[in-house]
Amino acid sequence: MYASLQAKRPSAIDCFAEITTNWQGKTIALFLDYDGTLSPKVNNPDEAYMSSEMRDVVQEVASLCATSVVGGRARDKVKSFIMLENLHYAGSHGADIKLSDEAEAYQPTSEYEPVINGARERLEEVIRDIKGASVENKQFCISVHYRVFEKKKQELVKKLVKKTIKGFPELRVTDGDKVLEVGPNAEFNKGYAVKYLLEQLARKNNWDSSQVVAIFIGDDRTDEDAFKVLRGRDGGLGILVSKERKWTKASYSLEDPAQVQEFLQKLVTWKKAEAEV
Repeated sequence: MYASLQAKRPSAIDCFAEITTNWQGKTIALFLDYDGTLSPKVNNPDEAYMSSEMRDVVQEVASLCATSVVGGRARDKVKSFIMLENLHYAGSHGADIKLSDEAEAYQPTSEYEPVINGARERLEEVIRDIKGASVENKQFCISVHYRVFEKKKQELVKKLVKKTIKGFPELRVTDGDKVLEVGPNAEFNKGYAVKYLLEQLARKNNWDSSQVVAIFIGDDRTDEDAFKVLRGRDGGLGILVSKERKWTKASYSLEDPAQVQEFLQKLVTWKKAEAEV
């Protein structure tokens, strides 16, 4: 199946030399999803641990490139999984952003928190008796997971969630990989988070934006907003993590988190070699 995807989106590992051809002397801003990118997808979201080897390479790449994690999890939750301080974190699909050297987080949709809490309570009631379904509270959004049932029950969960959220016009539902994401019906997503982080990092570090290479690596439909932003930007690069051929705005692909780790290690090696020239 991965060979089919490669026909449209070639491997970022196989094309590494081609990708980095014009990167010499440029600043690299790296953006990483978490679930399915740094950690494998698992049935229980609370067990989505990254390996110690992945943590080591992420820590090393972050010492060489401005590195941000832009995930769907609550910011504090994903940080508790990664356990690294030299990263910038954007949680809840970009609704909760904190640069590593700032005391306060940027939370552009904080006014939606009361209605999100109300929707979460209602969703917990609605799916309470469906074995295998779970509601994850992410403060500024909600995830309803359904990774462990047959097709019929998956469709039931989707129907119940979408029907419930119709009663909350301030919110919207987005389909993911065996998860439904419920968040504010506002113009904010991972793409906006990437733009915000790039702007803030450029301001803080006096970057020349024309000399910045921005890379986003992610595996889910919610990452497409970030791929879209970078596809329209000079020096922007999206990498999809997937074994299956699917529609995407990304330019390259990786098969799984193991290949993400391999790509990051190649990036570390390349940056170190560049510094010695």
